[in-house]
Amino acid sequence: MSLSSSIHAYPAEVEAFERAMGAQLGIMIKFATITKARAFLARLHNVRRLQRQQNAKILPVDHPLHGQSDWDALTCCLRQYNEHVVVQITRINQNLGEIIEITDDMDVEKPAEQLPAPMKQLVYRRF
Repeated sequence: MSLSSSIHAYPAEVEAFERAMGAQLGIMIKFATITKARAFLARLHNVRRLQRQQNAKILPVDHPLHGQSDWDALTCCLRQYNEHVVVQITRINQNLGEIIEITDDMDVEKPAEQLPAPMKQLVYRRF
């Protein structure tokens, strides 16, 4: 099955992205089978790609959304929730820690001698 090249063929996917943008953390959409969830996930990725292409055509080059999507701030993935397969749409960097501005008097050149165990996992984890 091929995916449509018209952004108007994706009303459910656009609605899902818009609802996720309005939610504090994100949304989940339940599916009866993993096959249906994967198909919806592919359609989500495709409609985001189409919006980027459309923005590249209609917006000037100096516009912040030229070649970008409103929904680039969201991430989509498959999850299991209770006994259901769900597509989860959440905001990227929702758990951003404290941001510290670097100043000249800070010693940031010194390498971390020993990272705590959870940080070691993050350093070597591939996405």
